[in-house]
Amino acid sequence: MEDSNNAAEALLEDTTINCYLHNISEVKNATGSQKKYFNCIVQGSDKPVRAIYFSPEKLPKLQAIATTKSPIKLKNYKRKSAFPIWKSLSAAANPVKISSVPNLASEQLIFVKAKVLKISGVKILSTRFGKLKKQDVIVADTTAHIKLVLWCDHVNSLQQDKTYQLKNVRIKSTKYKCYLNTPRNEDFKAF
Repeated sequence: MEDSNNAAEALLEDTTINCYLHNISEVKNATGSQKKYFNCIVQGSDKPVRAIYFSPEKLPKLQAIATTKSPIKLKNYKRKSAFPIWKSLSAAANPVKISSVPNLASEQLIFVKAKVLKISGVKILSTRFGKLKKQDVIVADTTAHIKLVLWCDHVNSLQQDKTYQLKNVRIKSTKYKCYLNTPRNEDFKAF
């Protein structure tokens, strides 16, 4: 009985929210089910949050709205009360300083200009997606350094002591640290 009360408290239903949409993903397949979804960042009046849409047919319309930077009114949604609070959003078109990455939204795609300081060897990991290649790289700009994890086709794509513009790297956060990751579904570019 107590578990069902906690579950009911975890979801809060709000009537409407006026907001802007950013970083809309492509349609993805949920692991372990037939559901299709896409996600984005919803910037409301108080704080930006990650949203998951289970209506893939709405993707083209929402992408058009996000491109034109038009505000929308969301209705009929649910929000977890324990959602993490993100401090700010970054424009993906402008390079982000590495020192500001911990203040940005987790799962957000960003653009970073950085020098490769150290490259680890390639590891092969067994994951739920099969065996994947992984390589850890330490990159830095004039403000800080951070770990960048390269996956699959992106392994061995960078050279030590060279400076790159890294487009579409995803911010990942754990309880103790923040790092960057090559995205699974979006294009990653290093030039």
